Amino acid sequence: MKEHELMSFPKREWKDIKKILAETGKCSTVRTCFELDKYRSGQIWETPWKDKVKIIKVNRYHRAEDIPTWTLMDKGMKISVRLGGRYGGSKWDHVIFKKI
Repeated sequence: MKEHELMSFPKREWKDIKKILAETGKCSTVRTCFELDKYRSGQIWETPWKDKVKIIKVNRYHRAEDIPTWTLMDKGMKISVRLGGRYGGSKWDHVIFKKI
């Protein structure tokens, strides 16, 4: 039995997330659809590369452009976020986490 549940990320993002966590100790992700309300402050999750991360804060947004990292997303990420919003009722959770 696993100690912590898996917090999944697209494989193409792993390298960048690992780098950000190594440099700053914290990072964020955007979740929608079936992952809305899944993450809560204080929870500990395991990444696909076996790091443990702790959720610091979760904020709900109703416009994709209001997500704090929107301007940092590439075109593919923005398309993915918008498509997810269609199926997630135009709701997105911005999840901030830190490596522990």
